[in-house]
Amino acid sequence: GAISIDAAIVGPVSNLLNALEAEPLRYPSRIGINSTNTRGTIDGRLNLSFPLARNLTPNDFNFSAAGRVTNGLFPGAINSWDIATNIMNVAVDKNQLQLDGEGQLLDAPINFKGQLTFGAAKEVSRFKGIWALNEKARNYLFPSLNDLEEQVKGIVPARFDITAWKNNTTEILVDTDLKNAEVSIHELGWFKPRDISGNLSAILNIQSNKLQKIDQIKLASPDIKLEAVLEFDESSNSLRDAKIPSGSM
Repeated sequence: GAISIDAAIVGPVSNLLNALEAEPLRYPSRIGINSTNTRGTIDGRLNLSFPLARNLTPNDFNFSAAGRVTNGLFPGAINSWDIATNIMNVAVDKNQLQLDGEGQLLDAPINFKGQLTFGAAKEVSRFKGIWALNEKARNYLFPSLNDLEEQVKGIVPARFDITAWKNNTTEILVDTDLKNAEVSIHELGWFKPRDISGNLSAILNIQSNKLQKIDQIKLASPDIKLEAVLEFDESSNSLRDAKIPSGSM
């Protein structure tokens, strides 16, 4: 015989997480989410079935859940960073968790869509979206660039693609619109005022939450085209080397 459950879940999002945390599932723990630190309200539905037997394993369970979370807080959900959500659609089964919503990441507005895969051999999560990088978020991402606050002023909308792997490696592809920001490179004597078009793209390589390299940096504006690579010291996280293979002004 088997047991089947089809139930509405309306109330604290921790109710859904607690249901999925029951032995032997423990899905929230497996992706690093602690229900006691999670906030928000969910309106959704849970489907669960499993055989009447002893010594069940996660593979013996079939389940799915879907719903909408409002005013949520999910500590460590993206690259160990807390994300606060205004509205987020959630769908989960035994293979993956899918998220789609809007909120705040590092206190900067974000729209995102992504997934976390359970039992993945290599890739753990993938998120894409638009992130309005403000001064606080930029300084958190690039703590080694001490004069970044003086070099970039204003909100910088960024399209991003974040991929995380099981070996604690994270790769972030960013493509930013610099039109509404003031940007300066003191070493080159270059300055871009607001309302002048500009674009900056790069690939951030992060290991164990430490920035190791900013690769394939490409800066383009009407009066400059520049490519560069920045490498950081693993122990101190300070800038170790800057390479500018090509550029023109």
